[in-house]
Amino acid sequence: MNRGYEIYHLNEYVATAALGISTIVLGVNNADLKSQLSETSTVTEAPVTTTVKPQDMSKYRLPTSAVPASYDLYLYPDLKTGLFKGKVTAETTLKEATSSVVLHSNKLNVTDVTVDEEVAAFETDDVYELLIVRKRDGAQFSSGSKVTVTINFEGDMKNRIVGLYTSSYTNEEGQKR
Repeated sequence: MNRGYEIYHLNEYVATAALGISTIVLGVNNADLKSQLSETSTVTEAPVTTTVKPQDMSKYRLPTSAVPASYDLYLYPDLKTGLFKGKVTAETTLKEATSSVVLHSNKLNVTDVTVDEEVAAFETDDVYELLIVRKRDGAQFSSGSKVTVTINFEGDMKNRIVGLYTSSYTNEEGQKR
């Protein structure tokens, strides 16, 4: 009985020693592999390419002369045709005198614009995606004034994943929704 007890403890000792030795071997191998990896790997960064000169990027930014206070946006999508109509009213405070109020507008057909319920002149800059609104008589907007700019527009939401767009899915019954 004593001999069996000694063999049992000897097996326990051998198993513990084997576990300890294998842990040390794995640790050394892991450290060696990390060392080899850091010696052989190099990180190269691809040069950044751009189609617009960096100094031209500022032309995409809006002037700071007009600060919007609130927007009311109405959208009227027609899911059958993939077209939509919309209207936005922006309450804006002018921090300085300016000849125009400039807003972002991308791929919209602006149909008419009013400033304080009076018809305004407008033009679009498709390169910088801007809508430039001016008083029809060419007068300046006064510094500190609050103006309400209302814009009616139309757009296409087919075959796009920008702005307002349509999407679909197939339900469990196999119906496209």
